[in-house]
Amino acid sequence: MPAKPLRAAIFSNYSTESEETAAIRSACAALGISLEVIGKGVGRQEASPEKVLAQFDLVFAKARCAMEAMAVGCAVILLNEGTGLAGMVTPGNVKEWHRWNFGRRLMQQRIHRDTIEQEIQRYCAPDAQAVSAYVREHVSLAATADAVERLAQRIVHAEATRRPVSPQEELREFAQHVADNLMPFGVAQVAVQTGILLERVESQKARHSPTSPIADPPAPAPHPHSDPQALELAATKALAADLEGQIGALRASWSWRLTAPLRWFGAHRST
Repeated sequence: MPAKPLRAAIFSNYSTESEETAAIRSACAALGISLEVIGKGVGRQEASPEKVLAQFDLVFAKARCAMEAMAVGCAVILLNEGTGLAGMVTPGNVKEWHRWNFGRRLMQQRIHRDTIEQEIQRYCAPDAQAVSAYVREHVSLAATADAVERLAQRIVHAEATRRPVSPQEELREFAQHVADNLMPFGVAQVAVQTGILLERVESQKARHSPTSPIADPPAPAPHPHSDPQALELAATKALAADLEGQIGALRASWSWRLTAPLRWFGAHRST
């Protein structure tokens, strides 16, 4: 890596040619750094991002995109259009930020030219290499699978003292989760998680004898700040448009396989 960054990229499907992108571009230009934007929002998706990212010294990204860039060896400034700025990932914060999945809860600053310039000036090639080594060791597929397995074991061991949760209560919690965390990101994520929840509820219903059937769960209670009809309509459209394809893709993914112990546990717990 060079002593000073020369090429930078915004790597995010959420990025567009917005005012925030203009601020990042202006900060880079002031420091003699070229900038490209990669992602669905600008019509540039890459099938092999690891090959493309290797061409850059500095990447602006969050969450999985940030992890991919760090694994390649790029210096990464954590930010996302419309969310905010966290800052440069360093050996001093990478472990803590990993706990938050390098995600949006870390992004508490506004994206402004001055703050971006300050973060770019924290660029350090040896630090980027140390961060990359951490990510390759602790954010690999093997490390993630081990962590999921440990989590599943803790949940199983804790079940004996856990208060049973009814399908109705779970649906109410899910409705709030949809309003708070999924609706801002479109219908696809709503469809996927709705399918998982409905599968679990149906499994619980099937385990009850015909002589004591479980009542169908009521419609999810909306979040206090949501329009109930709008929430119901959005969820219905999501299921109609995306559920079949999204669930198929999910079941073929690594995440579906890795979380199989948790789904099995949810299907077999008492109601």
